[in-house]
Amino acid sequence: MKTPVVITFTLLFLSLTLSACSWFTPYQQTLEQGNLSDPEQLNQLHLGMSAEQVIYLLGSPLIKTPDNPQEWDYIYQKRQGTKLLERTFMRLEFASNSKGQLTLQKISR
Repeated sequence: MKTPVVITFTLLFLSLTLSACSWFTPYQQTLEQGNLSDPEQLNQLHLGMSAEQVIYLLGSPLIKTPDNPQEWDYIYQKRQGTKLLERTFMRLEFASNSKGQLTLQKISR
């Protein structure tokens, strides 16, 4: 008499534990990283701006390479779990003017 009850509970336990792995996925929060710039800010960006003006407008760059400090990268990405939802990339290149100040020379998107 106990054998059918034990088999039933064993099958019920196995089916519930295995189904929990496949039916439900955990909540995955949306994660935003980097520099988010709205189109209005990007429209104000133009060649000849000083490095200070660019930092005031867009914020500090996410990446400044040590071997070329006149090249700034602004990267933004939005993820949900491991799924990439959105990514934008912008590289600004500066050159020194006659006064030794950095001025914006090239914008790559």
